[in-house]
Amino acid sequence: MTPNFKIIFFDVDWTLYDHKHDTFNQKSLYDINTLKRKGYKIILCSDRSYQSLKDLKTFEYISPDGCITLGGQAIIYQDKVLLDHTFTQEEANKILTLLLPLDKSITLTTALEAYMLNGVKEEVNILYSYYKESVPPLKSQYMGEDISQFTLFSDDTYDKEIRDNIPNTINFNRFDKYGVDLTPYSPTKGEAVKYLLDYLKIDKSESLSFGDNTPDISMFKETGYSVCLRNGHRSAKREATKVCSPVWKDGIDKTLKKLKLI
Repeated sequence: MTPNFKIIFFDVDWTLYDHKHDTFNQKSLYDINTLKRKGYKIILCSDRSYQSLKDLKTFEYISPDGCITLGGQAIIYQDKVLLDHTFTQEEANKILTLLLPLDKSITLTTALEAYMLNGVKEEVNILYSYYKESVPPLKSQYMGEDISQFTLFSDDTYDKEIRDNIPNTINFNRFDKYGVDLTPYSPTKGEAVKYLLDYLKIDKSESLSFGDNTPDISMFKETGYSVCLRNGHRSAKREATKVCSPVWKDGIDKTLKKLKLI
C-alpha cells in the first residue's frame, strides 16, 4: 500500500548534491520533478541561504514549492517569505560597528539575497569557491535591510573580541577556518518543518523527509517517515525511520520506488 504522503522535505548537501562527484544526483532531480507532477509538495530544507541555493543552480533543475533555509531560520513558500528570524536594526548596527573596523570582508544575508561590505578579501574567494557559490555584489554601506545572517571572513583572531561584545542571545557559529556566522536566533530545521506543516494544515503522518547530517535529526523528528542517506552521520542514521543507499548510489530514487511514490 502506498503511504499517504502529501509533502516531502529534502536536505541538499550530501542528500541531493553529491559532493563526492561534485554534482546533483540526476535520478533524484528527475524523481523530484515526477513527484511534483503527481501532486506532492516539494520543500528543500537546507543550511544554505536562498541565495546560496541559487548559486548552486538548484532552481535550474527543480522548482520546489518552498525552501527552508539557513537551517530553519527562514521559510519561503510559493515565492512568499512566511518566516524570517532577523536582527533588529539596532542589533545590526551594533554588529557592524564591531565588525567593520576589523577590515575583513562581511556578507549580509537577507531571506532572498546577499551582499558584501568591506571589499572582497582572499578568504572570501576560498570559501565561496568551496561551497560552489558566487561572490555576492559589493555595496558601500548597510541600508537598513532585515538581516538574517552576518558572515565574517576571518580566522579565529577576533573570535574572543566578538563573543565578548555581542549579546548572549546572538548565535556565534565558526563554521570554517575562515568563516564565522552571526545569527539572531539558533533555530532548527524541525521547528521550521512543524511551522510549515501547521501553516499548510498537513498532518505530521503525511510528511516524508530525506537528510544525512545532525541538523536533519530535528527534521526527522517532525516528519512522519524519515530517510537518512548511508553516507550520512551515524547519529542521523540512528534517528531516521530508514537508512538508504548513499547519494552516489541513488539512495533517494531506490527509496521512492520502494515506497511506490514514483
